[in-house]
Amino acid sequence: MSQSPLCYAKLHDAAIRLIDRYLGKYGNDLFRVWVTERPFELHVQGGIVTGRADVILDKEDGKPGSMAILDYKTSTEADNPVYGFQLAIYAAAGRAEGMDVRAAYVHDLRDGERTPVPIQVQATELAKAKAEDGLKGIVEHSFPFYKGHHCNGCDVRLVCRHGPAR
Repeated sequence: MSQSPLCYAKLHDAAIRLIDRYLGKYGNDLFRVWVTERPFELHVQGGIVTGRADVILDKEDGKPGSMAILDYKTSTEADNPVYGFQLAIYAAAGRAEGMDVRAAYVHDLRDGERTPVPIQVQATELAKAKAEDGLKGIVEHSFPFYKGHHCNGCDVRLVCRHGPAR
């Protein structure tokens, strides 16, 4: 099945607008890219939490060696607490490796906005504690239900006893 030329043209134009907007506002980041798709491992009580940061920028606040972790999202709410948790874990893991992580951002590609995420020591310690609780729950087969906006995108919503089919 082929796509219509009109559909292609709309997608092409939207992609050009997205790139133009990004380059206009954040183009200098391209000169700060330290690494892309950087894997992280954070050793916590009960296991290892892994993840992969989209981009790590060098020269945060103009200082060489100070890093910012950047995570791109599409069509999402930048203030989703899951993203803050994710980036706090990445920051804690990076610091455990000796990186000078000074900032973390969620970049919503749809609206072109970048939202800072708290990664102070208190925020990363809370994230680590949450990860430890989650690992403990997995080991103990304890999965308490927390209803929220995340339910709509949950991978197990169709078999969850609290899901839409129940």
